[in-house]
Amino acid sequence: MKKIGKYLLIIFGFFLVLIILIVVTNPSKDNQNQGTTTNQAAVQEAAYKVTVKQIMDEYEKNELAADQKYKGQIIEVTGKIGSIDKEITGKPYVTLKYGEYDIFSVQCLFGRNEGDLLLNLTKGSTITLKGKVGGKLGNILVEECQIVK
Repeated sequence: MKKIGKYLLIIFGFFLVLIILIVVTNPSKDNQNQGTTTNQAAVQEAAYKVTVKQIMDEYEKNELAADQKYKGQIIEVTGKIGSIDKEITGKPYVTLKYGEYDIFSVQCLFGRNEGDLLLNLTKGSTITLKGKVGGKLGNILVEECQIVK
């Protein structure tokens, strides 16, 4: 019986590693469409102009209502830069926070090859970013981001 459990654990671990490798190595839309399409957020007018506090408060009060309002929409969001980093997949991002000790934030994702746009940014400075809301998964995700000011 112990051997069966051990084999099941090994098989589960193998599939977990396989799934992680597929996710990490799978080419994203950025690479597949590179140079062939225009960033949707760059050409569309923002449906909403909000501060980090406004959108975070709306998601905190009612995530379903906020998703219905914002998900898939182009927004401009203004706030203080909490971090400038890249995901495990290599996509650069900027987080915007409104409180010093907030766990969650608005995470604005840029294209894989757009890291140079973020080189002159600094934590704590105020910025306005434009992108398409992907919903909330811990952080509020905003994709296809562009720097407005």
